[in-house]
Amino acid sequence: MSKHEIESVEELEHFLNNAARSWGDVALQGVDLTDPTLDARLQRERITASSAFLGCAMSADLAAVVSAAGAFVIPPKPGLRFDPFRGHIYSTVDLLGTYQRAHPDSYRQTTDWMCYEASMDEYTRRKRNDLGVLDTILFRLHDAHMEDALDEYLKPNHQDPASWKKPVAIMGGHDMERAEVLADAAGKQTGDAPYMQVSLLGWKLARA
Repeated sequence: MSKHEIESVEELEHFLNNAARSWGDVALQGVDLTDPTLDARLQRERITASSAFLGCAMSADLAAVVSAAGAFVIPPKPGLRFDPFRGHIYSTVDLLGTYQRAHPDSYRQTTDWMCYEASMDEYTRRKRNDLGVLDTILFRLHDAHMEDALDEYLKPNHQDPASWKKPVAIMGGHDMERAEVLADAAGKQTGDAPYMQVSLLGWKLARA
């Protein structure tokens, strides 16, 4: 069932200012609802059983109102290295903003690596053996929201194929060293490192 997705406080304010609004089939995704004014306003709304609140921080009073209405609720889980309810795709800055070219090991402090390490063992390159069913559910939620966000990005207007983007995707591994050049034992540069080769390929494809 298609739902009206609300992914920010600004979108929620716009929805609330619509006199003809209806909470039927409305899904709030990762929206912070803890502002006292917004909280009080939402408690007066006619929330329905077909509404959904996914990863939305809210007060206990608002949670009671939402639950009493029979709405579908998945509360946020603090302490995660990733946001299962993220409503938009990642940018390079989001994923690699803390990476330093002069220090390739700084990649292990980036969001990109943190997300990988949340589910995978860097040595065996297999799923961590200490994960439970809740972890699996949270990973699936993240993947589902990213699939939805990617669809919105690639097809901003589903009714207009001319607006659809035509990407070329290159799949790689998180364990590939984020280095620019290869070097021999003496430190002499011998060529572009694999990650740089992939980056240059992406740049050339984009220009073409």
